[in-house]
Amino acid sequence: MTIIYHREYCAILEAHSIMTRYYTHEDFDKLKNNLQEKSGYTQYSEYVLTTVKQMYEEVVKDFEFPQELEVYFRNIDKNSGNNLAMAMLMDSWLVEGIEDADIAAYLKQRFHKEQAMFISCVIDDFVFEKQFDDKGFMEELETMDIDEGMKWNIWRVYQNFDEHLDRLLDVVLKLMHKIRKVYADYEHAFDDFHAYWEAACQDGSVYEKLKRSVKVSGDFEQNEIMFYPKYIYCNSLQFTTNDRTMKHLYLYLGLLFREDSFVNDTKLSRSEMLVRFKLLSDASKYEILQLLKNERKYGLELAEHLHLSAATISHHMNALSSCGLLNMEKDANRVYYRLNKVQIECVIDQLRKDLLE
Repeated sequence: MTIIYHREYCAILEAHSIMTRYYTHEDFDKLKNNLQEKSGYTQYSEYVLTTVKQMYEEVVKDFEFPQELEVYFRNIDKNSGNNLAMAMLMDSWLVEGIEDADIAAYLKQRFHKEQAMFISCVIDDFVFEKQFDDKGFMEELETMDIDEGMKWNIWRVYQNFDEHLDRLLDVVLKLMHKIRKVYADYEHAFDDFHAYWEAACQDGSVYEKLKRSVKVSGDFEQNEIMFYPKYIYCNSLQFTTNDRTMKHLYLYLGLLFREDSFVNDTKLSRSEMLVRFKLLSDASKYEILQLLKNERKYGLELAEHLHLSAATISHHMNALSSCGLLNMEKDANRVYYRLNKVQIECVIDQLRKDLLE
């Protein structure tokens, strides 16, 4: 396994993060309160959240965010963090050294060569072996449990990609310019984070530290991983690739993630418990957890067993994974899912504390 750490952030990813946070009205104070409800909230956590919030406010101050772009930043479905802007832009943050002036041409060329990244992002199922023609993609959209208006928005972008991309990039590129100006004032604000992960890459401990700090597991020994910090979404992790062999991966890791400083998820808040109960009350999701009790499986296996579409299974897996009920493991070219029994025990323990003790 080769992991190359880059101190430099991905400007277009940061622009997407800022615009998503702006258009969806995501609140840093709410994130802070959620983290404070958990045990293990540290001074480092406080420092990161305070600094990143300040950076965000400086970037958005006096910047014009056209209201007509809001549709690109709505969640495609309630269980997914993906949006149309991500589907249009993601290919550009999976290549090193691309100049701002070349982004539009690159993205258009990639899309017209094959729509795999766009489609995979939309249906939230990054299985690049899948190929769709227009009819197949429309049929896949029809099976998705999302708002009809969102289906129409997706289809409009798919059919007129260049026009929508130009409209989006006109604002994104201006925002990237301001991001670079603001972020330059914080060049050394996160030296501890950089030093921690640089040292881990150099001494060979990075994989073990990733397993402990972000619960990553799987066989990555044959992979080359490009590792970048993630600022605005400082509490998120993103593993992705545009390589069908999945040998060349990109890891974008939020600044909060450090083995010795990130929150310990042993205490679940009332709202977190209710989210898990809602998931467990869904018959298909509950059956998925039962199927994964003693062995791991990948998405298509579960789809065949439950007689559900791949897109529907993908939505279920994303919802269950996002709250920690499932762990993901990469093996060869597949992503496997396994029941997170530690998290199940946490739910049971919290239920006992809330109702019996």
